[in-house]
Amino acid sequence: MPIKLTLAVMLWVGASIFALLYIAQSKVSNFDPEQRLLTASMTQDFDEEVKATFSELQNSLNKTVFHLNSEDCYCSKLSETHIRKLNSTFKQSGYEVKTIDPLKTNQIKKVIPSYPAIIIFDEQGNLGYLGPYSTGYLCGASNSLIEPIANTIVANKHMGATVIADGEGCYCQI
Repeated sequence: MPIKLTLAVMLWVGASIFALLYIAQSKVSNFDPEQRLLTASMTQDFDEEVKATFSELQNSLNKTVFHLNSEDCYCSKLSETHIRKLNSTFKQSGYEVKTIDPLKTNQIKKVIPSYPAIIIFDEQGNLGYLGPYSTGYLCGASNSLIEPIANTIVANKHMGATVIADGEGCYCQI
């Protein structure tokens, strides 16, 4: 292979990798950029406010999981495989799984700053987890925040609500 062709291929590969990394980095954002969730989660009645918000969408919150996703969000598409894996775990444990488009539900905007996100209510209907699935560009299981927490909630061994407001990954703002 002539040296000019080899150099051209190497330059093309390098430019392609740079372009992909640039595009990927432009999709990365903070889950709670204005720290609304962080601030709200520090109040004494936060769990009850979240419960009241989601009670408007579902009568009984006992053993209920809410996925916040929208087809309008590129990041939601990236998390689909991770969500399917989580749903299998939840359904095997008798949890009801709901998907909500946060852009079409005004109540959600009071609670969640970004999506894709997940909210889990335990056996007693108490808030178990609120936050993103994972961090990183691909929002996949390899960077999962939720799996170890979900396992303790499903086993009814968690010690109250876990709210994650700090995370950098592929998120769409509400």
